[in-house]
Order: sequence, then C-alpha cells, then structure tokens
Amino acid sequence: MKSVGERLALDCGRDVRPIRWPIVLAISIAAGLVSACAPKANDPIPPADVQSAQVGYLQAPRLTTTTLSDRSFSVKGIAAKGARVRLSSPEGQAFGTTADDQGVWQIDVPRNAARPQQALLFGLSEDIEGRIIQAEFYVALLPDPQVPVVMLRAGTGAQTLANGTVFAITTADFDSAGGLTVSGFAPAGKPVKASLDRAAAIESFAGQDGRFSLGLPSSAPTIVRQIQILSGMDQRTLSLDVSAHTLPAGTLADMSRLVGGWRIDWTTPSGGVQTTYIQSPKAGVKP
Repeated sequence: MKSVGERLALDCGRDVRPIRWPIVLAISIAAGLVSACAPKANDPIPPADVQSAQVGYLQAPRLTTTTLSDRSFSVKGIAAKGARVRLSSPEGQAFGTTADDQGVWQIDVPRNAARPQQALLFGLSEDIEGRIIQAEFYVALLPDPQVPVVMLRAGTGAQTLANGTVFAITTADFDSAGGLTVSGFAPAGKPVKASLDRAAAIESFAGQDGRFSLGLPSSAPTIVRQIQILSGMDQRTLSLDVSAHTLPAGTLADMSRLVGGWRIDWTTPSGGVQTTYIQSPKAGVKP
C-alpha cells in the first residue's frame, strides 16, 4: 500500500517522487467571509496506487477551464485519449472520469452543502495502461466565481486560467527564505519590468500567450512589500503582506479571503510552506 504522499507525487511523466503530506487535509476559510460534455459521468473512486516504474516521457494532464455553480466545481481538461483521469485529495477522496477520443475530460467535484465556502485541494493525474502520470501542479478550487481555480506550483509562480487580454498582476508567490515570484499578463512578446521595494528592476518578456512570471531578489525583511510592474508606459502596483504564517496543526493548507484577492499558505513537496496570493481580476491598480 502506497502512502498518501506517494499517491499524490509529482513526477512530470518520469520517476515518481513521494510527497510527505500530512494525513488529514483541512483547508479553512475565515468565518464571515464572502465567498461541455463529459465522456463519462464521474464517480467517487478510491485512489489508485502509483507505480514507480521507469517510464518514457508522457504528456501530463492539463486543465483548460473550471466553472463554479451552487452545487459543484466543473473541472475540464486534456489528457491522453482514453486515459483514466483522477483528482485525488491527500485524505484519500477522489473523483475520476475517462478522457474521450480527443483526450477531453470533465469532472464535477461536489461542493460541501453545509460549508459552501469550503475550498478544496487536489492532485491531478492520469492512468495510461497502468502508468500514473501526475500534473506538475496542485489544483486549488476556490468558492469564487471570478477565480474558481488556481494551479499551485512549488518553487515558482502559480497560474490561473483567467483570460490574458488585460495587463495585470494575477498571482504572487513567496516563502520564508524571502524569494518572491510575481506573475500575470502583458501584451504578448513585449518586455516586462518588475521591481520590489523600488529596487533595480528585473526585465523579462511576456510569452506568446501573454503570460509573464518574474523572480525577484530578496530585499530588506519587511512585513509589506511593494511590487511594481511596467510594460511600455503602463504600470501596475501591488502591496503584498509577506508575514509568516504557521499552518494549523494537522492541515496541509490554510486559505483566507482578502480585500481584492485570496491568500493560500500551503505545504510544498519538500515540506516547506509556500504562500500564494491571488489577485482578483478587478483589483488592478494604476498609480
């Protein structure tokens, strides 16, 4: 029997590496905060054992869209055609379906009727003839129609599935060591500059899909960091609270609704805590 960590290991199509998750998942949201066609109906299924055999590179499953209703999160994506696709939580709960002949799949994850503001965290995988291929991210489902899903990526910036037509900061990730990555959208292929606490700017380019992600150097240890992003003559700023957070005992992650966004403190595969800030699509700031 494999451990919970092994079942949710991220292998990117290669070796499976166990993750030392806590046994119980408990994601809480502070009290009083506001909140396609499936080829086969999804059904609750027990998590499969991950086989650790050496395999050649295989494309990991991907997300394409996620929508939120009163009763469920509708999660859609692409995998190998005919693959068994599974969303598995660290406590062993899982939901699965089978990708169609085009590799398209859909899983409807029910919301907790008694706790409609509860967020959910899953590992995403596909089973191809007994070979388990994990996605390179964790899936955080948020009870927020503006940002119903975020892909949490250890050691780098998180990604949303938001439309990238507007210049904006979408996420910022940091850890206790002081590292910080800011991500968002800018005009495709254009240069993007980012500075932290008015230090010298770091320059990169937005991809052809308009996404950018820049790692910023550590600065003086302050509680609030000022991030500025420039693209041409346009700019956006973000004041980010980078205070440390201790997860409640026995939990994998803790989530809170903030003014203009969300904060997720979560455990990485290495056992450290990474914090992801998700900015609301309507919260862009022009100084």
